[in-house]
Amino acid sequence: MEKVLFVSSFIGLQNSGGSVAALRNLELCKLLFSKYETEAYGFRFKELMVNEHIKFLPSNDSKLKTLINYSLGNAGGLTFSNLVTLQKLIRRNKYPFVFLDGSLLGRLAKYIKQRNPETVVVVFFHNVEKDLFKQTFGASIVYKTLQKSAGYNEKLSARYSDYIICFNTRDAFAIEKYYGVKTDAIFPVTVNDRFDERLIKQNEPATNETAVKLLFVGSDFAANKEGLIWFLKEVMPNINAELIVLGRGMEKYRESWEGLRVKVIGTVENTDLYYYNTDAVIGPIFIGSGMKVKTAEALMMGKTFLGTGEAWEGYDEKAKETGFVCNTSIDFINAINSLTCSGKEVLNEAARKIYEDLYSPHSQLQKVQQLKEKISGND
Repeated sequence: MEKVLFVSSFIGLQNSGGSVAALRNLELCKLLFSKYETEAYGFRFKELMVNEHIKFLPSNDSKLKTLINYSLGNAGGLTFSNLVTLQKLIRRNKYPFVFLDGSLLGRLAKYIKQRNPETVVVVFFHNVEKDLFKQTFGASIVYKTLQKSAGYNEKLSARYSDYIICFNTRDAFAIEKYYGVKTDAIFPVTVNDRFDERLIKQNEPATNETAVKLLFVGSDFAANKEGLIWFLKEVMPNINAELIVLGRGMEKYRESWEGLRVKVIGTVENTDLYYYNTDAVIGPIFIGSGMKVKTAEALMMGKTFLGTGEAWEGYDEKAKETGFVCNTSIDFINAINSLTCSGKEVLNEAARKIYEDLYSPHSQLQKVQQLKEKISGND
């Protein structure tokens, strides 16, 4: 059986929204090219990720190595060693289709199309990295190095891809603005359904029974860290609530953030029980690109989500109606106070319904079929 090559910049980022989205995109690749066997590759960073169906290549395990590789034009987990390994695979197998999960793999896209012009290259833009790097690093020297490499690789991805997919219309507009190409399909974030209504009964009261139990889920990433610091300073002193913080690497802030009403758990293997034991999920995120997986997870778990416009970016207006759009401290305070006054919901049935209709894997099958027909029709 012929093989399809799947290469992801994100699938090796353990316990992150990016890895959840990347695993979804691996399934998307398999659906699009169901007649073929999918050969999947990712990059291993600091942590060891084990998956028998994915081969991991060693990548940057320090900030210095990342900076050096970016300065040499390699981004998204690529190093010269990884690039050579993947180039050998491509020469040996002559894949009819290649799915690049991440727009920073442009050098690889260029190599594929120049060596095998008949190979169909699909690129999924998780973010418009040019924008995201600017928001994250500002005008620093580090930013200029990273942004130059990111922009260069995204430009190559746009030029040498046959099909471009992204998460939302905002990114589609930005891709056309920066790189002059139109997006072929938009697939919003979807997450596998892990909800078990029987476990809601394990819900325990807050220490203060009148308090709202809040949950924040997010890894040690600039947007998450900055948004949470803002929330702790501007919102927490003005509400009757208790907050639990989960996320890879967040335990390093335990000493500075934790208090009487704030508990920092950090890295956990399974977040589900924390969702069942909370009243609402918060998303104070002010910068970013793409879509936030944490929002879809909250909907999937039947929880009321209180997030900024950025946290809700790419989600349907009907989804926002199941929770609250909060862009200021007053917005968050009023929303949380309304939960206290109206009675806290164990299960937000409207959120669950929106998840099932729009953000579950089966909700996108028609779009998958349409793109599959488009690709096969041009094959």
